[in-house]
Amino acid sequence: MLFYVVLWLLISALIMPTRVRSRYRIRLWLAGIVYVFFAATRDIIESPGLDALNYYRIYLAANQQLSKFIFTSTVEPGYTLFVWISYHLFHSHEVFLVLVYSFIYFSHVYFLRKIPGTHHAFFISGVITLNLFVAYYLQRNIIAVGFGLFAFLALFKKDYKKALLNILFAISFHYSAVILLPAYVSVFLFDRKEEIKVWKIVLFELVVVFGVYLASSFFFNFFETSRKYSYYN
Repeated sequence: MLFYVVLWLLISALIMPTRVRSRYRIRLWLAGIVYVFFAATRDIIESPGLDALNYYRIYLAANQQLSKFIFTSTVEPGYTLFVWISYHLFHSHEVFLVLVYSFIYFSHVYFLRKIPGTHHAFFISGVITLNLFVAYYLQRNIIAVGFGLFAFLALFKKDYKKALLNILFAISFHYSAVILLPAYVSVFLFDRKEEIKVWKIVLFELVVVFGVYLASSFFFNFFETSRKYSYYN
């Protein structure tokens, strides 16, 4: 545990944005190499509540035809396809982990660099780094978060097509990312209006939340009664 605390402090300090770009890029590369190295070389053990071993089994199960793998997969189609392609291209779980955690690292650091007010903000970089370490055991979730961060940056720039594409990618890796759709619809509809009543925004959000609740109740009941979506293997 102490080792990971030290590693968290180190990476948080390295990725904390500064105004000196040349040195900052070196720090980002160094932090990325350290993070991805430990992600790809650490031991994978079986432990209650941790999914690393289950993800390893999913990777090994990709040794079959794509159609059969997709049909028997217990995870989302985007992650399933990514696993299958990586397996048949590289035949190395370590390379697969390098690809996964390189994307996770890049998406989070890119978001950290683009949002305003993060210069010398250790707290913000520390929160981002915590999410990076959560990804050691929650691959699909944090990959989806990475696409979600790209979506928020696109919304900030009013690039709605790019934002929607990233949200769809996020959902394809973890279905929980569907919660990003109400935020996207809200921004898309209301951001184009110069003046709008506050009560209309509140009413719209309440309707959306209620709709998501009804839909989630149906899907959760379906997942709980379906072995395909209740277990990894």
